[in-house]
Amino acid sequence: MKKKVIYWRGKKFYLLGKDKEGKKYWLQAPEWVCDWHEYWNCGCVDILSNNRNSELSREIDFYTHFNYLFLNNTTGFAIYSFDKFFVETTLNENEKYQLIDYMMSCYNLITTAEILHRGYSHQTEAAKIDVLKNEDFANCINKTLLPAIFERIDNLLGGERK
Repeated sequence: MKKKVIYWRGKKFYLLGKDKEGKKYWLQAPEWVCDWHEYWNCGCVDILSNNRNSELSREIDFYTHFNYLFLNNTTGFAIYSFDKFFVETTLNENEKYQLIDYMMSCYNLITTAEILHRGYSHQTEAAKIDVLKNEDFANCINKTLLPAIFERIDNLLGGERK
């Protein structure tokens, strides 16, 4: 399956693959959504309403996150979930491992940045630990580390097969 990138409603999407029913799954490119919340919208996986010509879709038929689909496997490695889910994908074996690793790093860094921004895990402010609140580290993650990974994902999913 050839790699494909589309732009739909002002957002960039990368084709991941097809499931056994022939539905195409698209990974949305990450975007900074709320300056006040210090949050990256990352890992959204969608099925667009027009499976044959996705650029002409009217809506999103299905929406979930990469980590829910592939990174919550308690019986083995994420690659097994990925391979079991798709019957056809745009990635070769090496590229699948790279994408999974990049996505795991993104989720871990996003969580870390949120903790560093608040000083706690956002369950209760009573758990706040002053030394955990570090805007400099949070900014480094959000403005340097995550964009570097996003660039790798863009090159991997949007480029030619290697």
